[in-house]
Amino acid sequence: VVNAASSKQGGKSTPQRNYDATVLLGECAYRSGDNEVAKAYFEGALAFPRVDALHDKTLVLRLASLCEAMGADLAQTRKLYIRALGVEATASGW
Repeated sequence: VVNAASSKQGGKSTPQRNYDATVLLGECAYRSGDNEVAKAYFEGALAFPRVDALHDKTLVLRLASLCEAMGADLAQTRKLYIRALGVEATASGW
């Protein structure tokens, strides 16, 4: 992941590009069936400052479904689903 300086290239700041790259790496791992790696990337993306709240909703839902599929603690999974509702409580998110 590149330096978190605030330089701009292609209209996006470096933190935004880092966030996007982390999400894409997680999505690649998810689609290839590597749930552990996908979960790590998605959790890493959520550690970034809020860059795109609507995308964050999708990311949290994906992470919650991964945790559920991997047999994670029900309380942890529940918190993730509730967090997704806190971003946008609409049927479109679900």
